[in-house]
Amino acid sequence: MLSVVTLIAVVNLVAVTSRAWAALATAIVAWCLHSGFVLGSLGELTFTARSGHDALVIVGCALGAILLVSTLRAASAPVHEREYDENVPVIPEQRAPRALTPAS
Repeated sequence: MLSVVTLIAVVNLVAVTSRAWAALATAIVAWCLHSGFVLGSLGELTFTARSGHDALVIVGCALGAILLVSTLRAASAPVHEREYDENVPVIPEQRAPRALTPAS
C-alpha cells in the first residue's frame, strides 16, 4: 500500500510539472515497477486482481491530477495568451460610427 501511495505522489508531481502525456507515461512505468518488483519477483509483471486494482488507482489518480492541473492552468492563463488560442472564438471589433454628411 505504501508503494502505491509513493508512486501516486510521483505521478502527481509529474502531472503538475509537465505535460499530460508525461504523467500518463509515468503512471504506466510506475505500475510496471510496482507489479514487477513489489507484487512480483525479479521484475516479472504480474497480472492479478491486485495488480489490476493498483493499475486503476494509479491511472485514476493520474487522470484526476491532469484534469485539476489543466483546469488551473487554463484559469490562470493571462488574457493575451488566450487571444492566440485556436479554440477560443474571435470577437470582431466594432466599427467606429461615421458621421452622416449631407449629400452635396
